[in-house]
Amino acid sequence: MLGRHIDRLKRSQRITKLIVATSVEASDDPLASFCDDEGITCFRGSLSDVLDRFETAARTQDPVDHVVRLTGDCPLADASIIDRLIDLHLDEKNDYSSNTRLLTFPDGLDAEIMTRSALGLMSLEVRDPYEREHVTPFLYRHPERFKIGNLSNDAVLGHLSWTVDTEADFRMVEAVFQALLPVKEFFDYGDTLAFLEAHPDVAALNAPPK
Repeated sequence: MLGRHIDRLKRSQRITKLIVATSVEASDDPLASFCDDEGITCFRGSLSDVLDRFETAARTQDPVDHVVRLTGDCPLADASIIDRLIDLHLDEKNDYSSNTRLLTFPDGLDAEIMTRSALGLMSLEVRDPYEREHVTPFLYRHPERFKIGNLSNDAVLGHLSWTVDTEADFRMVEAVFQALLPVKEFFDYGDTLAFLEAHPDVAALNAPPK
């Protein structure tokens, strides 16, 4: 799943460097080995202090101007949406931008971007364990301090769940890849949406109980 995810992220025209930031726990050894085998830069840090993990990973690559946060449970990520978010962030000169503050994209197309200076400031100031685990809440909880932007979708589809948090989610996403990859290797958000609308049986695999 990680390999498919990274293949899709490599389609971005705006991201200049991909880094997998995982933990030092033994349970993540296979992930680090996979990255090594595939020639993917992998940084390992704290399991719970993800903010420190991100900031330290960025510091190993400095000088860095902006950091895009993409979580590993979103293998259907669409590079064109990420690029649109990056363009919005740079055009508006934001400190932090995302497509998640207003839920218009399906859950599973999540992307965030912050300035390197904002990431460094958070690493120094944040003390709340929740904010250190989830990396960016400090930014959007303080709009008086940071310029914040949001990328919205044309249609409101935030009720759709394309993220992988459960076995049922995995089965749904696996079915999408099995159906679309042979037809279009780098299928996009529109292809996924059309497929799920045409195949309600697949969409139902991880639908919440009524």
